[in-house]
Amino acid sequence: MVVWDSKHLKIGIDGDSYQTYVYTKNQQGILSLDKVISDDDNLSSFEGDNNCKNDINPDSDDDGYVKYKYKTTADIKKYLKQKYH
Repeated sequence: MVVWDSKHLKIGIDGDSYQTYVYTKNQQGILSLDKVISDDDNLSSFEGDNNCKNDINPDSDDDGYVKYKYKTTADIKKYLKQKYH
């Protein structure tokens, strides 16, 4: 999981952006990006103040705060087991 600070105060954005990348290992022990899981829209998002509720941000509270569900390894593992196993 990669997390980076996302601040654009003039347009009302202040929070963290999240992106999760998943790798699989083949029989030779070589890691490669699992593109299907890594491209899952649920595994990338933003959490923080986003000063507008719109089509891109439908799950925000009225005050524009966006929550991201999968911020910990345990949350991600649980989601992956439910969706991909």
